[in-house]
Amino acid sequence: MNEPVEPSDLEPSDLEPSGPAAIEGLLSLERAVAARSARKVVLPSGLSGRVLGSAVAARPAGRPTGAWATDEIGPVEALSRTVDDLATLLDELDDPQWDLPLAADLLAGWTVREVVAHLVAVEDYQTAVLGHGDWTPPAGTEADHMAMTLPTVEQLRPLPVADLRARWDRAVATSLAVARAEAARPGRLQERLTFAGIPFRVATLMVVRTFEIWTHTDDIRRAVGRPVDAPDGPSLTLMSDLAVNAVPLGLALSGRAVGKRTARIVLTGPGGGAWSQPLAIGEAAGEPEVVLVADVVDFCRLAAKRLPADELVCHVEGDEKLAADVLVGAAVFAA
Repeated sequence: MNEPVEPSDLEPSDLEPSGPAAIEGLLSLERAVAARSARKVVLPSGLSGRVLGSAVAARPAGRPTGAWATDEIGPVEALSRTVDDLATLLDELDDPQWDLPLAADLLAGWTVREVVAHLVAVEDYQTAVLGHGDWTPPAGTEADHMAMTLPTVEQLRPLPVADLRARWDRAVATSLAVARAEAARPGRLQERLTFAGIPFRVATLMVVRTFEIWTHTDDIRRAVGRPVDAPDGPSLTLMSDLAVNAVPLGLALSGRAVGKRTARIVLTGPGGGAWSQPLAIGEAAGEPEVVLVADVVDFCRLAAKRLPADELVCHVEGDEKLAADVLVGAAVFAA
C-alpha cells in the first residue's frame, strides 16, 4: 500500500551549485530572438530547441553561482525577513487604507484590516502547533486554513487600526520567538506536525508561512496602489525549491496525475535554479519530457495562485500538454 501523500516529504533538494552560464546564455538567446523578431528576421528552424537542449545538457540541477548566487539562510530567518517586510508596509499605511478591498479572488470581499486579522489567527495557530499556545481551530474547520480564522476576523474587525496593529505585532513576535526557540533544538526542524490538516516538517511549514506572508503583503500592496515586491534572493531560494518540489502534490490534488514522468524546470534570477523534477510523488527523476523556463518570482506567484498559468511568461520545449499540466500542479499554495 502506498504511504499517504505528505508535503513534508518535499524537502529542499541537496543540489550541487554550478555556473550560471547555461541559463544566462538562454536569456541572451531569448533577448536576441526578441530583437530579431522586432526586425522581422526569422531564425533558422529548430535553432531555439538545439541551443536550449545544449544549455540543459551543460547545466546540471543546482543553484547558480556568480552574479545570481544567494546566501544561505534558514527557514525561520526567511519567515522573519518576510514578516519585517509586511511590518514596514503596515507602518506606511494611513487609517483609511486599512479599509480598502483586496483584489485577490481568494480574498474577495476582504479588506486590508481583515487580512491582517486573519494573519493574527494564523500566528496564534502556528504558536500552538509548535507546542506553545492553546489556540485551536473551531470544530469542523481543522483542514480549512481560511475558515478557521473567520471567528478571529469577526472579533478583531471593529478594533481601531492602532489596536489591531498592536495585536498583530504581539502575535507575530510570539510566533517568531517560538519558531526560533524550536529551530534551535537539535533535529526539531525535521520533525513532523500537522497544520491545517496537512502534515509538514517544521522547516517546510516555515517556508509555507513565508509564502503566505509574502503573498498577503503583495495583496495589500495591490489594494493600496503600490507595486508588488519580490522576496530577497536567499528567501526565494527556499521558496522556489519548495514550489518546484511541490508540483507532484499539486498534480495529485488537481486530479492531473501524469504518472512516472519528469520535467526540467529552470527558474531564472536570484533565488532560482534548475531541477529535473519527477512528477509523481516518491518517484526518481528520469529523462525530462519537457523543459520549462520562467522567472523565479513569477513562478512563486503562480504557486501562490496570484498569477494565472496562462499569464506566466514561460519558454517551453517538448510536450506542451505536459507543460500545461505542470503549471496547473505548480499552483498549490492557496494563501
